[in-house]
Amino acid sequence: VGGTAYPCDLSCSSDIDDLVAAVGAIDILVNNAGVAHVGWSLDRTQVEIDQVMAGHLLAPMRLARLVIPGLPARGRGQVVTVPPRGGGSGGGPGGSAGTNRAGRAGALGRPGVASLR
Repeated sequence: VGGTAYPCDLSCSSDIDDLVAAVGAIDILVNNAGVAHVGWSLDRTQVEIDQVMAGHLLAPMRLARLVIPGLPARGRGQVVTVPPRGGGSGGGPGGSAGTNRAGRAGALGRPGVASLR
């Protein structure tokens, strides 16, 4: 099948922009990055919460916004969104995992595959 992985700091918007520009035309985008901090969400620092939100919600939204507009011109493409494993539990009181999962669903649709054929 083949393919290439492109490492990127998904917490940095300019790195995401540079990544998409460097890769060029993208036919398949797989949003499968994530950050996990073990323990109750109320025990997390703001930096840890920001890392979770950037990896699970903000980066997939930014990538989709950059990639999807080019798909119709090529007549094909897929965006695959893999939900975070901890999203169902919410991580306890004030859970950021459940919050970012709900936000991702609202912004990108339910987890799964969106195709343009």
